[in-house]
Amino acid sequence: MQGDEKNLDSAFELIDFSLVLGIVLVVLLLWAAGRAVRRVFAGLESWLPGHRLTILQAETLASFFIWLGGGTFLVVAVIRPPKELILALTGTLAVAVGFAFKDVAASIIAGIILIFDRPFRVGDRVRFEEHYGDVTRIGLRSVRLQTLSDDTVTVPNHKFLSESVASGNAGSLHMMVTTDFHLDPLADLATACELLREVAVTCRYVFLKNPVMITAIEEMIANRLVMKLTVKCYVLDARYQESLSTDLTIRGAQALAEGGIGRPRI
Repeated sequence: MQGDEKNLDSAFELIDFSLVLGIVLVVLLLWAAGRAVRRVFAGLESWLPGHRLTILQAETLASFFIWLGGGTFLVVAVIRPPKELILALTGTLAVAVGFAFKDVAASIIAGIILIFDRPFRVGDRVRFEEHYGDVTRIGLRSVRLQTLSDDTVTVPNHKFLSESVASGNAGSLHMMVTTDFHLDPLADLATACELLREVAVTCRYVFLKNPVMITAIEEMIANRLVMKLTVKCYVLDARYQESLSTDLTIRGAQALAEGGIGRPRI
């Protein structure tokens, strides 16, 4: 019985409770700092909606550096392992990561590249493979997209280094939106263009500092020749893309009908 008590006392002596307490405190501080950063930037976003994309990008960078700096502080100042142990662990982890977590390591490296090279930013509306939506988070391992059907898609970072990705607004709030209208080939195109231009410039979602353009092209649909007019304008905020397209489609069709512009009958 006394032997068991001695073994238990020896086990407790091996545990450095001050070290354990320090680790727990640092982890809790990092968690609290992360929550505080999210709340501060959420308040800034509601206070300065015109700078939403810049604020989201700043939040991503702040969270990244908090966890990177906190993890470094935890190892160097709290745990303080011997230099020989650090070198040995570094070599072992490098081999383990290289073989067992090749994709994860590639995604982490790609995440750092994405943060600083910035082919797209948090808040951008992008198209990647079959996915299209808003970038809501750029992490060290993956990027999260919120699609137009309200699905959350998680894509590993390393895929963005080998596949092409299209950004509709590239860090800007404004994005070009195109809306098509098909007309009878004998319709008065000049009048139709004027009607559609008036509809576009009076739309509440259009950013009028950029030009409104209308292009015309002949197109075959169901073996019938039709004229396709495309209204190209910029939306105030990429989040209103669908609202802009819907407004232009409804009001544009109404304006064409009231103006006596013929539509194709297929």
